[in-house]
Amino acid sequence: MMDAQRPRVSVGMPVYNGQQYIAQAIECVLRQTMTDLELIISDNASTDATPEICRTYVESDPRVRYVRQERNLGAPANYQFVREQARGEYFKWAAANDLFDDRLLERCLEVLQGDPGVVLCYPRTRLIDRFGNAIGDYDDRMHLQEEEPSRRFIRLVQHLRLNNPLNGVIRMDVLRQCRPLGRYLSSDVHLVAELSLRGRFHELPEVMFYRRLDNTAATVGKSQRELIEIHQPGSRRRVDPTFWRLDLGNFPLVFRAPIAFSEKLRLFRYLLRQLVWHRDKLAAEAGAVVKQFVTRH
Repeated sequence: MMDAQRPRVSVGMPVYNGQQYIAQAIECVLRQTMTDLELIISDNASTDATPEICRTYVESDPRVRYVRQERNLGAPANYQFVREQARGEYFKWAAANDLFDDRLLERCLEVLQGDPGVVLCYPRTRLIDRFGNAIGDYDDRMHLQEEEPSRRFIRLVQHLRLNNPLNGVIRMDVLRQCRPLGRYLSSDVHLVAELSLRGRFHELPEVMFYRRLDNTAATVGKSQRELIEIHQPGSRRRVDPTFWRLDLGNFPLVFRAPIAFSEKLRLFRYLLRQLVWHRDKLAAEAGAVVKQFVTRH
């Protein structure tokens, strides 16, 4: 019975105060030409009209599940929640302010079902403004087809800026093997880095993802203090050692990855060199953290 009810794709939509765009985002999911899906919406205790909008879709389409959190868990925990609730064979995160083409799931599944070595498939990205007007196309450079995990990982670490691949379609069995999203800035980078160690990324040649860059975006134009509040509501911290977390956090990813020992050695050497390359930024972050500690005590 459970296998018969299992959807092909689970789409997870975390949201907080998303009344401005969430109806458009939900419609993007429900209009997909690949209809064997579920949409899981996790509302992070919104204080606007988000609950009412979501409930109208629950009433009109049985594929929609809506959960309202009792308190704001922070963005990473809310992203993690929809991942844990998913029942599908494949998984896609969908931000409540972005848009995507009606054939996105269909096109990504064609690739994933045709090539078991691909763990993530995503389309090319177009950046849009608050009105949906095009700002420009974004070159992700994340078509990671190298057979060696070390080459994929290094290329991702060197070139990833906007983490658009996270909005692609991922094999659920592989995603479950990866660490949960952490409650720290840029933990999503660690997730896609770990995925790159477990398989290839395929970028579709078509522009099918439309990422909105305005004040509703989680990272655009935000100070570090504002970003910390988004990730950890109620936190008193004003600075975050992001480079320390990212650089040191890569070591356990490589250590636990199911790859050849020679590949791990190559990556450990690269990560040690990266610490040297980032020494000025690491020193600056360490100084800021010490200053914050002294000021608070």
